[in-house]
Amino acid sequence: MNVEYQHDPQSPDGDQELNGQLRRYREERRRRIVQSRRAQRCPPGHSSEADEIIRFAQIWAPYGGASAEETFYIFGISIPRFVDKLWEAVHEAGCDSTVVRQLAHVYPTRTPVEGKDSRSSDRFVVGTLIAVQ
Repeated sequence: MNVEYQHDPQSPDGDQELNGQLRRYREERRRRIVQSRRAQRCPPGHSSEADEIIRFAQIWAPYGGASAEETFYIFGISIPRFVDKLWEAVHEAGCDSTVVRQLAHVYPTRTPVEGKDSRSSDRFVVGTLIAVQ
């Protein structure tokens, strides 16, 4: 919407018209910025539970992650199960790399240990998610 405006100082309504155009431009710009920020988070189309898990993880990420008590209170699951569900949700939602990096620092993925006791479900190596998509 590139419309040139020529201000006519003789027109009594010129200032009001200019102010109206500035206001509409600012509102449109704010709307585009908000939409852009929302799109960067996670695309729509994933379940509400996945959305809640990702949102919860993002809120607590700057503080080193949520406590076991908080995670259990909100979701009724342990931290290891929460981390598993978080990465399932991130994968399902197709979150962008910024979100993945932010969460990977606080909520590392767990991968089973290979070797003699690889059948044991409680033996894991802590790692981070390197690439998505």
